[in-house]
Amino acid sequence: MKNHEIRSTGSKHEVYAWRESAGALHAEVLFSVSGSIASNKLTMTEGTDGRVVASLTHNVAQTKWEWHDAENAVRGSIVFPWLSLKKKFTMESGGQEFVVEGVHDGFVCKSADGASTLLVLRVEKGGDKYSHVVAVDAIPAELALFAVVALRERRE
Repeated sequence: MKNHEIRSTGSKHEVYAWRESAGALHAEVLFSVSGSIASNKLTMTEGTDGRVVASLTHNVAQTKWEWHDAENAVRGSIVFPWLSLKKKFTMESGGQEFVVEGVHDGFVCKSADGASTLLVLRVEKGGDKYSHVVAVDAIPAELALFAVVALRERRE
């Protein structure tokens, strides 16, 4: 995952990749994430309604979210502090921990060695919400995308 855009409409979030075709840029839906906090589960499918590739569940306080693969095995987590003076949370996957901190117009994520792995820039136009996500290969794409959706659902 290098550069994606997430468009949110209600409880539906679509992940777009920009592809060049015939000299023009076209948006292609890679994944869709549906569900809500009330349902306690967000589900990621291929395309708009393809096969389920991952899911995200959370505890009652919405402080810990677990990322599950298609076979329902836990692959990682997103942990928000119960109370925080700064916009900050952590993500874990494959034994690696990533710290995410809020910046003026979004969030930046760093690995334990301090290398930037994820940048989320938010744009709101009218009633539409967009997030531009730029990530490196060190962070799993599903976890990065679920983190953005979890932020939207929590209204961070």
